[in-house]
Amino acid sequence: MRLNDKAKALLRTFVPLFLGVGLFWLLYRKTDFEAIRQVIYSEVNYPILLASLLWGAMANIVRGYRWKLLVDPIVDDGERPRLLNSVLTVLGSYTVNMGIPRAGELWRCAEFKRYETLSFSALLGTLITDRLMDVFVLLVILAVVILTNLGFFVDFFEANTSALHGLRSILGSVWLYIFIAVSLAAVLYILLHIRRRPDGRIALSLKTVLRGLGSIRAMEQRKLFLFYTLLIWLGYFGFFYTTFYAFSFTQSLSLGVGIIAFTMSVMTVVAPVQAGLGPWHFMVITTLVAFGVSRTDASAFALIVHTTQTLWITLVGLVAILILPLVNRHYKRRLYADITATPHNTSNN
Repeated sequence: MRLNDKAKALLRTFVPLFLGVGLFWLLYRKTDFEAIRQVIYSEVNYPILLASLLWGAMANIVRGYRWKLLVDPIVDDGERPRLLNSVLTVLGSYTVNMGIPRAGELWRCAEFKRYETLSFSALLGTLITDRLMDVFVLLVILAVVILTNLGFFVDFFEANTSALHGLRSILGSVWLYIFIAVSLAAVLYILLHIRRRPDGRIALSLKTVLRGLGSIRAMEQRKLFLFYTLLIWLGYFGFFYTTFYAFSFTQSLSLGVGIIAFTMSVMTVVAPVQAGLGPWHFMVITTLVAFGVSRTDASAFALIVHTTQTLWITLVGLVAILILPLVNRHYKRRLYADITATPHNTSNN
């Protein structure tokens, strides 16, 4: 019996959400919520907490700027796309991800294609490049933080043996290697199919995706791309670390602790759960407790910060989604055919 599209969409939405809520419940089932209520009422500096949100907005807006740098090289049929559409689709994708994890990335490409009349496959390629850059930066951060704080991570896994056992069980699972083998077989099949039918639909689509992936090589402003990447991650760190100063029990924690806690929190981006619900709380709570914060206070910090940031990102993305059709109601990217057909007024040049 095959599931219809609606049932599949429901599963993609609620299975990750169920897993996240389950872990969230395990973390908070024995929490003293009266103590958390006291933290909310008396130990939070809300102006600082709200100010921290500006860092997150800045980082995601700059992400829109950076994505446009990747998109521009794949445009060869007219004017370059609007920066505003790049920013708004990036912001909106985070709200879509709240419904179905990772679906926001496809939505971003589809909406950008609709307004800019570009190839979806090529846009998908640029998006993959965009994400690969983030993976690279994340791996660099992880390597540096782990090597400079090796004692903390050894203690973390010793204190959380379930996490270590979980990692070992994954690496030792036959299903992992079956998945790798099936994936490699699928890639080999596609390559053989392309070789047999180089002008087929799959081959042409893959070539277009590869063109998008290679856009970073054709980019004219690589230094600006790297600068935007630095701004994005500084923004994410500021988004997280500024909240330390909004709570009386985290104000005295050092910058080094903030970097470790931030690194632990961003590791949860690989979890296919809406907004990292559950895994994010576990990582942050465990890290803060390791540096002397009481479990109740750490639980309150994770609950308040995650809820505030999630609502903010969702709200900003929702506004972007609503604005997108309005700012494009009279817009149409001009193609070369349109440009050459338009008489030039030399007096205005």
